[in-house]
Amino acid sequence: MVQVRFNGISQQFLKDQLSLHEGASDSLVLRRVARVLGVVPADLGNYIVDRKPSGTWIVHPKAVHG
Repeated sequence: MVQVRFNGISQQFLKDQLSLHEGASDSLVLRRVARVLGVVPADLGNYIVDRKPSGTWIVHPKAVHG
């Protein structure tokens, strides 16, 4: 499962829907997510892929501290 938080909306996709495998790089994940969201990859430039032990990946903006 890939959970995406983008523009205040949370969406879920199966990794197969995005043609992703477990060893996919973060940059590939972000490119595939951008494609399914209909945005350019640069729109996800400040996003990270948070890989949970459960196998779920959460794509969200980097946290800003301070």
